[in-house]
Amino acid sequence: MIAVLFGGGGFVGTALRRALLARGHAVRVIESPDAVAASTTDAGRISSADVQGLDATLAECTHLFHLACATTPGVSRREPSREVQDNLLPTARLLELLQSHPRVQTVFMSSGGAIYGNCLAESADIDIPPAPISNYGAGKAAVEAFMHAHHAITGSAVTVLRPSNLYGPGQTTRGDFGVVPALLQCARDGRPFELWGDGETTRDFLHIDDFLSRCASLVEAWRAAREL
Repeated sequence: MIAVLFGGGGFVGTALRRALLARGHAVRVIESPDAVAASTTDAGRISSADVQGLDATLAECTHLFHLACATTPGVSRREPSREVQDNLLPTARLLELLQSHPRVQTVFMSSGGAIYGNCLAESADIDIPPAPISNYGAGKAAVEAFMHAHHAITGSAVTVLRPSNLYGPGQTTRGDFGVVPALLQCARDGRPFELWGDGETTRDFLHIDDFLSRCASLVEAWRAAREL
C-alpha cells in the first residue's frame, strides 16, 4: 500500500508517517515548496506546486491523508481570508487532481472542537450538525463540505476524522496553539500558566498514539475489503 500525506511534515504527519512505515506501507509526503526545498535528504517529499509530480503520485497511491492546515484559530480570527487562501484553495486544487483517481481513499483530519462551536450536549457525536463560531472552525466545515461533494461527484471513498486536541511526543510548543505542550513548557520553565475565564471550561484530549491507531485501522479495513 502507498499512502500520501498531504501536509505530512507537521506533528501529526510526522508521527503518522513513522507509524505507517513501521507497518510496512510506502509513504509519500506532500509539502509546501519551501518545506521541500529545505529537505535535502528525503526523496519521498513532493512539492504541492509540482502538479505533474502530484498527479503521478496519486496515480500509484491507495490512500491520501489530508493533514494540511496553514492556520491556527488566532491567525484566522485576525485574517479570515487566510482560511480560503491557505487551506480551502489548496484543498480544491487537490480535489481537482483526485477526480482523475477515483480509486484513492481520502481521509481528512478535521477538528473535534472547532467544528461544533458552543455545543450544549455533554458529548458531541456525528449526528450533531457542525455549528462553528470561529473562522478556523468554518474553514474545517468548508473542507468537510468539499470532501462530501467530492464523494458525491466521483464515488471515491472519503472519511472525515474529527480528533479532539491531539498531544504527545514530538509536539512543539507554539505561542498560539497546543495547550498541553504550553502547560509542560511553563512547568519546565517554572512560569505560571495563564488561564482565561472562570476555570470551568472543559476540553477533550487525544493522545497521538490513539489517533494513529485509528488511522491504521482505516487503512487495514480498506485493504481487507479490497481483498474480499
